[in-house]
Amino acid sequence: LKDETLTKFNQLTRAIKERKKVSIRYYSYNKGENDRVICPAEMFLFQDGWYVAAFCEYKQDIRHFELKRIIKYELLNEKYE
Repeated sequence: LKDETLTKFNQLTRAIKERKKVSIRYYSYNKGENDRVICPAEMFLFQDGWYVAAFCEYKQDIRHFELKRIIKYELLNEKYE
């Protein structure tokens, strides 16, 4: 993993272990940049890219976010069930 992706991977893995919500700015090919609050559940590798599977509060559904398209992220103090 590249340094930047490794840092995201480690921080999101920490969020999963601590059950913390994460605020992200994500680049979508269809809609450009948008802000989301996610509850990360699992990291996975798919076609040479790392992803986080998370409940997205905006979409009220499980979504997959590719780490390289997460522009900014911040672990929040707020926990999820």
